[in-house]
Amino acid sequence: MAVIELLAPLEQRDEIGAIRPRSYYREVGERLRGDPVALGSLAVVVVIFGSAIGAPLLTTYDPLQGSILARLLPVGSDSHILGTDEQGRDMLARLLYGGQLSLFAGIAPVVISTAIGTIIGAVAAYFGGVVETLLMRAMDVSYAFPALLLAIGIAAALGPGLTSTIVAITIVLIPPVSRVALSATRQVVVQEYVEAASVAGASPRQIIQYQLLPNIASPIFVYTSGLIGLAIVSASGLSFLGLGSAPPAPEWGAMLNTMRGSVYVAPDVVALPGLMIFVTSVAFNVLSDCLRDALDVKSV
Repeated sequence: MAVIELLAPLEQRDEIGAIRPRSYYREVGERLRGDPVALGSLAVVVVIFGSAIGAPLLTTYDPLQGSILARLLPVGSDSHILGTDEQGRDMLARLLYGGQLSLFAGIAPVVISTAIGTIIGAVAAYFGGVVETLLMRAMDVSYAFPALLLAIGIAAALGPGLTSTIVAITIVLIPPVSRVALSATRQVVVQEYVEAASVAGASPRQIIQYQLLPNIASPIFVYTSGLIGLAIVSASGLSFLGLGSAPPAPEWGAMLNTMRGSVYVAPDVVALPGLMIFVTSVAFNVLSDCLRDALDVKSV
């Protein structure tokens, strides 16, 4: 068999190497469309993304411009539908623009850690032996510390800022992603088509790129999609502690930090950033669970 045949796209194989019918992904799409919970969570995610991206079109207020005469207006005020913060800045504008920072701080670490962790896990499982021992023991070092405390330590060492938040959360997420990739790759690497590609002369890079990565993509994608909500909460937590985005940046966690002194004066306004964090993280977690169920080969 020619190498080019062995390196053909494998999107029609399941995670144990069996050829999937062409209708597999169509069936997955139908399962998602027939799941009201999946559609509801997806709608929430789309609305949150859309409102963050379209913030300039949805409000005319400057999220950084305040008024001392309009401090802590309640929700439902005539000129400020969601009230104002402790400096008289429009809360709707700050929540919309804050979504840009909060979503970026949550999604960027997941994307970066997925790329790095997948490569580490796939390489470790494919080569095994000393390579696997060195790579995975290096990953195990992070488990000596609670994840949140490790992120706080890294962010504190790097200094406050959005970049520090992304780096800290990325480092914390790489080890669990690499473990998932390791487990998934172990199930694929023993399949006959992987051995056939090796016998045909394919290089380790080609085998990893064309044989392993496409077949482990689904379980890794489902797992990492569930990490987005956790990353958003973690990024907001770092900002709340003063280690993430610094005021006056409209980031949800930083907003909670600056407004916590007004909780007894305007609790409804103070709760809004926390509500956005909660709704966003829950929506991503529920959507991840629905994707896992829809991609379950055994139930399709």
